[in-house]
Amino acid sequence: MSCKRATLFALLLSLTAHPTHAQRVVHETFAQWTKARQLTLTPNARWCAAADAVGCELSDNADALLLPDSGILTLNLTGPIQRYAQTGKFVGTLSRRGRGPGEYRYITAPSLTTSGLVAWYDQTQHRVTTIALDGTPGPAKQLMPPVTIAAVGVVNGALVVFDVPAASKLGDTVVGVFHTVPDSGAPRTIARVRTRSNGGNGGPGLMMPAPFSSQMMSSIGWSGDIAYSSGARYSVEVFPSVGTSWRIDVDMPSRAVTRADYDAMVAEKLAESKVKSVAQLQPMVRDAIARAAKTMPPLSNVKVLRDGTVWIASTPVIGEKSVRWDVFDRSGVRVGRTSLARDAHVADGERSWVLIIERGADDVPVVVRYAVSK
Repeated sequence: MSCKRATLFALLLSLTAHPTHAQRVVHETFAQWTKARQLTLTPNARWCAAADAVGCELSDNADALLLPDSGILTLNLTGPIQRYAQTGKFVGTLSRRGRGPGEYRYITAPSLTTSGLVAWYDQTQHRVTTIALDGTPGPAKQLMPPVTIAAVGVVNGALVVFDVPAASKLGDTVVGVFHTVPDSGAPRTIARVRTRSNGGNGGPGLMMPAPFSSQMMSSIGWSGDIAYSSGARYSVEVFPSVGTSWRIDVDMPSRAVTRADYDAMVAEKLAESKVKSVAQLQPMVRDAIARAAKTMPPLSNVKVLRDGTVWIASTPVIGEKSVRWDVFDRSGVRVGRTSLARDAHVADGERSWVLIIERGADDVPVVVRYAVSK
């Protein structure tokens, strides 16, 4: 990273709301949440709509980025990286699988830097890799991230992680820290949150999550904005890159897990394992089912867009084909709400547009750019 870019990044983090500052609370009653303004999503570009479209090899864990020329990149976790024009035409493949400059083994948290480089974190090589759109490799420095990271983000070519330390036993409350991982020098703390430990010291290791149990979720935006929730209730903490930290709390009533919910979950586990009875499932899967929670968690996902806009997904009711997403701007002002298909992935966006990977005809992944308006 150049001296100028490093200085800008340090300034960005110095402006980030410090975790010791008083947090502003945005409170909504359930009635207010229910009556929130409906947003209009208007599709204005589509890629990979045809099953036989050239270059379209989107996997279930694919990501996508909007480029300055209004084309896109699609990136699978293990590659390839494909480029498309605004018209939908396939332009070509960027980079290749390998360990050299600009190459990848895994592609996590892809983003664009302010200078136009494509950047991502490669956990197998412990580095943030960058490459120009013409294929010229950019800077790539080896890093030493902690082994206890729960999430990662790439902010203008620099790695930011959510570090959740181990505790005396799995699930104990600990202080998780969002911080930078510099190639030299001390990391800079951006935010601290109370969360559940992912592992225990001397106790059992990672366990399969119990069905219907709340799961912590976080998102690190391209500009350094951070959102976090324990998932236990409708409460999301936001640490914007500019301004004061805030938290959205909604008085969401709890919803009991019904027999239909439970039966659908078991059927899904059987289908995933390709067996006909619970007795045939692996012991760890049977154990998870035995620990199934009695109430549904209120939240299922959170996503911070490149300009700090925050999208928050509720947990869908069984049988429903769509998921409600609440949208707030960087300062905590509600923009509105919308609905997306259950399996839709919010890949990129800003306040006025969003890039979604959704299922099209014949269950083929399609990338759609929507204009977002009130």
